[in-house]
Amino acid sequence: MKGQVTIEYLLVTLVALTLLSFSLHALISANNAQQAGYKKAMFLSDASDLSHAMKEVCVLGDGNSRKIQLKSEVEIGGSGKAITIKESGGNGTHSEELPCSFSSSGTFSGLVYVRNKGGSIRVEQ
Repeated sequence: MKGQVTIEYLLVTLVALTLLSFSLHALISANNAQQAGYKKAMFLSDASDLSHAMKEVCVLGDGNSRKIQLKSEVEIGGSGKAITIKESGGNGTHSEELPCSFSSSGTFSGLVYVRNKGGSIRVEQ
């Protein structure tokens, strides 16, 4: 009788641990999806901030600049008036055409300066 009760408790414990492992897996998957969404939102915010700052310093003319605090790491490139802002280590991309020419490229994070030098937009660390 005592051996049978022990086996029953072991089976109940096994079922409980199995359910717990499924729950843990679901929580980890949900957390990963949430983190990916958060990174995407930070990139979109940074791309929008950079785009608006570039247009603003372009319209305001030579010598104007804006300071922006980026929340993620972005790669900026382009030629002429076309720019592309890419998410470093991700697949997010933002492309558009500026009213002025664009003359810098690279990977940026943290505090950056958007400057209008001689009618050309530059992004500097």
